[in-house]
Amino acid sequence: MAYTAPTTRRLVLSAIAGSLLPACSGRAATIPEVGRKFDASGTALPFHGNTIIIPLDHGSAAATLMATLHDALADSPIARQLALLPVSSFHMTVFEGVNDHDRTPQNWPAALPIDAPIATVTQYAARALTATPFDYPQPIVMRARDLSITDRGVRLNVTGFDDTQESAIRHLRDEIAARLAIHRPSHVRYGFHMSLAYTIAPLDPDARARTQARIDALLAEMPTERRALPLGAPRFCTYDDMLAFTPLFPLPRQS
Repeated sequence: MAYTAPTTRRLVLSAIAGSLLPACSGRAATIPEVGRKFDASGTALPFHGNTIIIPLDHGSAAATLMATLHDALADSPIARQLALLPVSSFHMTVFEGVNDHDRTPQNWPAALPIDAPIATVTQYAARALTATPFDYPQPIVMRARDLSITDRGVRLNVTGFDDTQESAIRHLRDEIAARLAIHRPSHVRYGFHMSLAYTIAPLDPDARARTQARIDALLAEMPTERRALPLGAPRFCTYDDMLAFTPLFPLPRQS
């Protein structure tokens, strides 16, 4: 049976969310993920899909830094306008897989019909990803760059620790895209990041600026050596919402 996108449900949720959100400086507020990944109260909505991520190991430099930023956001003037993600969900996305809300040719494997169930795409991807090993370093070392607060959410932007690491992670993305036959226009300019929260209400400009300044100061105080964030192996995962990711297997790696 052909898949029917939950357009009506999303429109209803967005309308409800819009009626609950305060006006923002005389302009219509646009909160992209309300009615899509979260509702206006911060409750996660169903959002099924698969992805390739690197979970942050407990006690690692990346997990410690993200926990510090998480606490700063929880104690910030914009805390009530955010759906903070659980620490256990923290990760860096290597390659976006598919999800039930973005069934378009550019977001879907070319070899599969747009109405293929997510489980079918997951099986297809698992076969493609395990056919031969990938060439990627261990650890993958990223560098904390800056933090961005937008109407979509809050994220720590990262980049490869050096040119070699950046080239390696970009090459890995290219190889994954080729195997899965997913070719997004944004592929080359994709910015690596670690998500901390999703925005669920309009952000007061002053509160947003004060929060940004506080976190910028926290990052500026970090010693250079602590900006190195060694990460483990990328894992192919499934998810039912944005709060948890179920690992299926690590990407096979050339020895």
